[in-house]
Amino acid sequence: ITEADAERPYVPTGFTPWDQVTGGLTPGTIHVLAGRPGRGKTTLATQMARLMALAGKPSLVVSLEMALDQAAALARKQGAVEGPLYAFQNPPRVWRDLAIDLRWMLEAGKIEALFIDHLGYLSLPRNRTQNRVEEVGELLRSLRALLRRMKCGCLLVCQLNRQIEGRRSDEPALSD
Repeated sequence: ITEADAERPYVPTGFTPWDQVTGGLTPGTIHVLAGRPGRGKTTLATQMARLMALAGKPSLVVSLEMALDQAAALARKQGAVEGPLYAFQNPPRVWRDLAIDLRWMLEAGKIEALFIDHLGYLSLPRNRTQNRVEEVGELLRSLRALLRRMKCGCLLVCQLNRQIEGRRSDEPALSD
């Protein structure tokens, strides 16, 4: 770690190896946690949110993939959930609507770390001229601008392309 990296503000996740490699969740940045279905991405993200809350760092989990009671049960399996850990009951799946809710939470100073599970369920209002790659790019630019303005770090969970199952090598590629 360089001297400049050491001075950079960050929110530790509670997972030392992750924090050593990434520097924790740096305000204004998006960290992407990607993997194939059923490999523990959601478990890791909720565990990080739980550990951050236990350390007194307000965290918000936006689970677009599972219901709030399922996410709460998963978090309880990992241990006591104490501290400032928040979740939306029925989060909007359209980015513009979700951004309004996030902006309110961030402006109120209620959260320092945001966990979104997962990107595949989030969309922009339909624009017939955009393909999904352009839509995701626009969504990420908008999310990053919000995070920078509000000085909040984000862990974004997403699934790797399922076409990997048809290849000889199951090693992820940039196209995934």
